[in-house]
Formats: sequence, structure tokens, C-alpha cells
Amino acid sequence: MTAQHLCIALLGAECTGKTSLQHALLHSGVLQAERTQLVGEYLRQWCDTHQRLPRGPEQTHIALTQQERIQHALRTHHVVTDTTALMTAIYSDVILGDDSLYPLALAWQRAMPVTLVLATDLPWQADGIQRDGREMQQRIDRRLREVLAQAGIPFSVVRGQGLERTTQAVLAIRRALEPVQNASPALDLWHRCENCSHPEGERALFRALLAPTA
Repeated sequence: MTAQHLCIALLGAECTGKTSLQHALLHSGVLQAERTQLVGEYLRQWCDTHQRLPRGPEQTHIALTQQERIQHALRTHHVVTDTTALMTAIYSDVILGDDSLYPLALAWQRAMPVTLVLATDLPWQADGIQRDGREMQQRIDRRLREVLAQAGIPFSVVRGQGLERTTQAVLAIRRALEPVQNASPALDLWHRCENCSHPEGERALFRALLAPTA
């Protein structure tokens, strides 16, 4: 990350509305639209090209490319990214039994000021080879929250449909970028509660980025 540009990471299992929320946030006013770039999910592009899911060693390529695209965009813009390398690590762990991607993926995730986890409360929609059903969706969701909590990475869970989901995300982003006043030890535990929507702060450096320019 840079001192000038902010990254908002949208994480979640399959069919949790990451792409829709990404576009909604661009027009929500939480960041200046003209200074913000959307980074899409490289895995989707890869699957469309190869017409299959990636295998073992190919997961590393997926994770690295996703991070490279985020870093490239951050050179000139704020970023709202539809997934990060951490989701690749989660899928590699749950589906392939390979946990080798976690160290780098978690290091990158820690550097992102805002992490939103999208809840699995949307109606299920099939989407070709990238979606494995409700059972897998729930497994991925549980593992994602476990990994973030165990790593001590603050996150907010976003629920609801349509405008409600966008409003929750905007509120979580604004709270994440505010300094915590009179912080108490209880705040250290918020990220372990899946129903909590108030992330840990100390993000005063980025508060000015949310203010509209004259």
C-alpha cells in the first residue's frame, strides 16, 4: 500500500455478491470515483480462458497475479478489489489440502486497511465451473473467518441485499478508517464475532481520502 492510495478488499465465498458490491461502492461516494479503480477477480478470467479450474501449482500463479494487479492499480488510484490472494489460499487449503499460500497471502492482507467479508445470505445462483454448491460455500466462509481471526486481521461482515448491503459496506469502511477513541481491550476481540460490523481502527492516515475535494 502507499500513503496516497487506499485498498478496500472484498472477500467471500462463491455467490456472495463481491462483484456487484464492488461496482456499487464505486458509485457510493465512499471514495472519489475518478480516483478509484476496480480490480477484478483474476481466477474468473483464468477459468474462462482455460475452461477448467486451476490445479495445484497453478494456484500460486493465480495468487501472485491477483496481488500484482492490485499493486499496479495502487500506484495511481484507490482500489476496490474483488477478492485477494487470501481467497486463493483458502480454496487451495480447503479443496486441495495445500496451505503453502497462507504466509504471503496473509502478509499482503494485513497491509490492506479495509477487509470486508461478504455473508452467505444472498440467493444461490449457479455459475458454471466456479461454483460448487451451498455446502462448499459454507465451508469456504467458515474457513475464511477462522483464518482472519487466527491471524488477527480485522474484518467486517457485510449482510443484506441491494442498497442495504451497500450501506452496510460503506458504514464499515468509514468506521475502519476512523481512529478508535478510548480503545478498550474488548475491541481486540471484535473480529472473532461474525455478527460484528465495527472494525478496529487506527486508520487516521486515510481519513482525508474520504473527504470530497473542492
